[in-house]
Amino acid sequence: MRSPEEQEFWSTGVYKEIVRPEKIVQTDNFADKDGNVVPASAYGIQGDWPESILITLVFEDHQGKQN
Repeated sequence: MRSPEEQEFWSTGVYKEIVRPEKIVQTDNFADKDGNVVPASAYGIQGDWPESILITLVFEDHQGKQN
């Protein structure tokens, strides 16, 4: 990803669970361009960030469409 200021951000993660067409569970981590996990501070981001974030996407029907 590239910010409006042209700073590049890299990330990596692992798919933990895929239930088609209902749900995706994955991890997300800041990374360097080679895919090595790095702390958020490597990008100048301050605060208490976990090394890994767990993301769960749930897809539901909405007015007959998958959202």
